[in-house]
Amino acid sequence: MALAGDAAVSELDPGTEARNTARRTPPRLAVMPERADLPEPALLAEPKSLAETLPALEVVPALEVTPALEVALESVPALEAPPVLEVAPALEVVPAPETVVVPEPAGWKLRFGLLWTGSAASLLGAMSVTTAAPLLAFTLTGSPAFVSWVVAAGTVPGLLLHVPAGMLVDRLDHWRTMLVGQTVRTLMSLAVVLTLAAGVFRPGVLVVAALVSGACTTFYNVAEVTAVPRVVPAARLQTAMAQNEGRANGAMLLGRPLGGVLHAVGTAVPYAADAVFGLASMLAILTLRSAGLRGRCAGQDDAARPHEGWAHVRPLRADGPTVASAPRRKGALTAEMLEGLKWLWRYRFLRTTLIACTATNLLFQMVTLLLVVRARDAGLPLAMVGVLLAAPGLGGSFVSGYVALTRRRRFGRRPLRLVRLCMWAWLGMTVLLAAVPWAGVWMVAWGGVGFVGARLNIALSAYQASRTPPELRGRVAGTNRFVTLGVAPIGTMCGGVAITAVGALAVAWAVPLAIAATGVLLWTARRARVRRLRRRTRRDAAPAPMALV
Repeated sequence: MALAGDAAVSELDPGTEARNTARRTPPRLAVMPERADLPEPALLAEPKSLAETLPALEVVPALEVTPALEVALESVPALEAPPVLEVAPALEVVPAPETVVVPEPAGWKLRFGLLWTGSAASLLGAMSVTTAAPLLAFTLTGSPAFVSWVVAAGTVPGLLLHVPAGMLVDRLDHWRTMLVGQTVRTLMSLAVVLTLAAGVFRPGVLVVAALVSGACTTFYNVAEVTAVPRVVPAARLQTAMAQNEGRANGAMLLGRPLGGVLHAVGTAVPYAADAVFGLASMLAILTLRSAGLRGRCAGQDDAARPHEGWAHVRPLRADGPTVASAPRRKGALTAEMLEGLKWLWRYRFLRTTLIACTATNLLFQMVTLLLVVRARDAGLPLAMVGVLLAAPGLGGSFVSGYVALTRRRRFGRRPLRLVRLCMWAWLGMTVLLAAVPWAGVWMVAWGGVGFVGARLNIALSAYQASRTPPELRGRVAGTNRFVTLGVAPIGTMCGGVAITAVGALAVAWAVPLAIAATGVLLWTARRARVRRLRRRTRRDAAPAPMALV
């Protein structure tokens, strides 16, 4: 039924009614009628070419130029051509500043080779005599007390003379100091050989020979350590120190057995061999002097670079103003002796390493005595005990050769990290020595201790040589050796007393605990220093209070 509204709309608008109807009616599908005239696909004609399909192009007649058109064209202003872009001149390339390469002194490898060879011969002879002297004293007297006197006579100069030797080395010619020290020690060995051969030898001669040999060795070693930075360029110091560390470990490994073997051949043979090694060392030192006088820095004269190379007359003399040239005042000698310690205490790495090495050297002397006692209790043969005690030398020789051959750079901007790693490694090795009762593990752990210690020695020597002024090198080296090596007899005595009192196993566990306590002490001191520096920085950065007017 239609509504009234719809009828009214249809009457007024016929189009509206049609649209409404279309919306109410559903759409139908349109059916395409069939075409009978469409060709079959097979009957399609061949395609025509493009030329046949395009219509023919009509030729457009040319435009005739009339007089009126010419006047109109003349009135049109001529188009100006766009300006030609000028190509900017090429930018001048400023070459980067060339890296200044400091030339190495000419012939420094030869000079260092002579210094290294002479020191190796001297050290090998000294180590062989150190082993042979107690054996000779016991052979001649049969008294353990006299043997202890001979051993003490060879040890005391190293304890008491390092600091005075450093002071004298800073004042004297290094080359002359080494030559005189080696000459006196060689003459003393020849005197022992002659008295033994003539049959007029007295036991007291061994004590005098041990004292003189120890004193000359102390002066020679301090002068040699001070001379290395004068010979080797700064960039090669770590490699040179690695070779020196390998030389020390090699002399320890070869010299001690060599002294025993030579003593078995004849009582005077070790001292004769020491005299031969001393002559070889003197020859190397004399050749070193000649090579130094001929050496020149590449492209530099003597006046331009007086502190480099060996072009000056005294190649190994300390340069710069020394305290010795200052007027003498009361207490100046004590102040000079303390300058080396003050300089070591100035640098945090040197200070931390000095404390760590002193404490561990004291403890490792106890470990040496401890290994002898435990090896005896385990029934190990004497040859095995000797190999066990030589394990640190093997480990030190290995790491020294590795650093020297690979030319490892320094340990980055945080050298204290090396000290921390060494303390952790020593703690682990000593725990193995205490916990495992096997000789093979003892050998590996004890060799690891020497491996880590040699790496720290190389870093310490290179760091110290590169930062110490020439006029203080002798005192710094002497103070370092006095502090770190002077505790060795104390450690041996403390180890013997402790093993007798509480037993070997208790001492074996006390060593790692002491190493851990040393590490904690160093870490606590460093943290306290950092806190003090932070408080000081905050206090300095705080604004000052405003004054009320």
